[in-house]
Amino acid sequence: MVGLTSHLTSAVLQIEQLVLSLKRLTSEYATLEQGESNQLIQAEKLLEVSRLLRRVGSQDVAIGFLETALDMVRGQDSNVAKALAEEIAEQRKESLALKRLRCGFDRLPSDILVLVCGLFEPGGSDLFFVSRVCQSWRNTIISTPKFWRRLKVSKFDKNPGLKAAAFVQRAGVSGLTHIDLDMTFDWDKPEARPKRVCARNDRKSTFQTILHAIDKYTKKGVVHNLEEFRYFSQGPWHGFDMTYLIRFLIRPYIQPRVVHLITEDTCDFGWYNAIPILPCWNPRLAEFLIRGRAVVHYCFSTDTTIPVISRLDSLKMCHIGIGRSSPLDPDGDVGKILHGLVRAVQVRQKYEQKHLGPPLTYEPCEPGVVDKAHARVDMIMDGWTTAPRHGFREAADPKSPPIVLPGLRELILGVDSFEILRRLELPAIEALIVANPLYLHWDDNLATPNEQLFVDQLARFGDHLKTLSITYTGLGEALLLGHLHELCPSLERLCVGRNAKVTFKTIISYLQKKAAHPSGTRTLKLLDCREQRATEEETAFIRGVVDNYWDGWGSRAWVYDAHREDLSLDRYEKPRRINRRGWIDDDEDDEDDYSDSDEYSDE
Repeated sequence: MVGLTSHLTSAVLQIEQLVLSLKRLTSEYATLEQGESNQLIQAEKLLEVSRLLRRVGSQDVAIGFLETALDMVRGQDSNVAKALAEEIAEQRKESLALKRLRCGFDRLPSDILVLVCGLFEPGGSDLFFVSRVCQSWRNTIISTPKFWRRLKVSKFDKNPGLKAAAFVQRAGVSGLTHIDLDMTFDWDKPEARPKRVCARNDRKSTFQTILHAIDKYTKKGVVHNLEEFRYFSQGPWHGFDMTYLIRFLIRPYIQPRVVHLITEDTCDFGWYNAIPILPCWNPRLAEFLIRGRAVVHYCFSTDTTIPVISRLDSLKMCHIGIGRSSPLDPDGDVGKILHGLVRAVQVRQKYEQKHLGPPLTYEPCEPGVVDKAHARVDMIMDGWTTAPRHGFREAADPKSPPIVLPGLRELILGVDSFEILRRLELPAIEALIVANPLYLHWDDNLATPNEQLFVDQLARFGDHLKTLSITYTGLGEALLLGHLHELCPSLERLCVGRNAKVTFKTIISYLQKKAAHPSGTRTLKLLDCREQRATEEETAFIRGVVDNYWDGWGSRAWVYDAHREDLSLDRYEKPRRINRRGWIDDDEDDEDDYSDSDEYSDE
């Protein structure tokens, strides 16, 4: 440091001497010009000034002075004229060389550059490459917040934490609008992708580093009104990372509208009991999708004038309960989901922090401090709900009071038992879709112990039901023949395809009873009998009383109703791509170019 200081001091002294010399020569030349002295002396002064300007790279200015001096001495002193001519030639060469070294891209208007950069993939690494072309481009790109509002981390990014910090800082007060994180790491081929740190490494992970960078560099008063927060991985989720995710989502300045957590691995989530009360912190939350071993999808209303539990208007639960000893295992997925609903029912009117000290929601949480993150999540949630932290057994106990979901309009179940329906009170339900989970291989063994239970539950909330799907369940004969037209008088859409126990004789009998029923709708808008054969007479009768009738022998992989987003007509008209696990797979793993760490600096 001592040597560096001495060099800087020497450089400052040289610059000061250069400035003083320029001031002195300028003053002397002005005096000579006013006194109308000999032009030869004036030319010599201009030559000295030009040589000083040459030292600071101002050859273009110096050449103008030299040409003026050459005109003054032309025909008077050949030696001075020769010196001026040589100086002009040398400075012109240097000026041309400097112009070639300087980048001409800075002449591009900034508004044109903004339009060009707007064509890049949002959130990618192209912005970092372009910002290194020249200083002018860098200043324009860094000072344009709209370029930095979509953060996308691909599996090829070398320093995701630095990239996240750069995007948050450059987005400024505008905040982020999208966060798309691909946390995939190929353990078999580490050389093919940059190194990622998993949560098994001292409890720290790359994912935690990204979330901490967003927390750290978000300025006070800035709110990230995210349109989507997406987390994807080809490997399993780690429980530590999911704890940090929930800790991140309950920040008051993190307001995502949609949250998607997707993995191709068969893994657990573990925080189902927290999701239903997230609208307490984030009134913008409209959708929360978890797609791993289980598929759980929450849809919320954004109407802040109604209670939190009333905002839940759609719930999908598929592939849950796998390998459990009882249908309502309190320690399994069903128990956690029901506990989350109970906590939403018992939400407080306003947040009450039990912990003395600064607000916990703003407290920073370093990567690797998992115990602290977990404790803070529990403490913050205790401030919003009066329900106990670990009330899984009470929530799954059939003797406990039923959980009333006043705003739920759609319920999709891909479970191995309908016992969960006993725990729910659904006064506004309009669509009920049930099917065997895929781990039962679409067998008919689900219906044997469940048919009477299903009929009993329809008797509780079937009056307002408009859509019913019982594909791949084995339900059929007794339900359709004797009860359905009375249990669900307002039914408009019925899906019974891929159900071996349902025959067209029973379907026609149901349609006749429905037409003769004194209340409700007399006909169906939609009847789906796919993978079932009908005679020409049966087909003609059904087409005469049903608005939209579908039959034929379709592939089981064509659609699986328990994993559909809804049963609207436009959804049925277009086949959906189904992946090997059996659910709709519309997401693609877009690969992004890697980014070097030095590109994230604003300097």
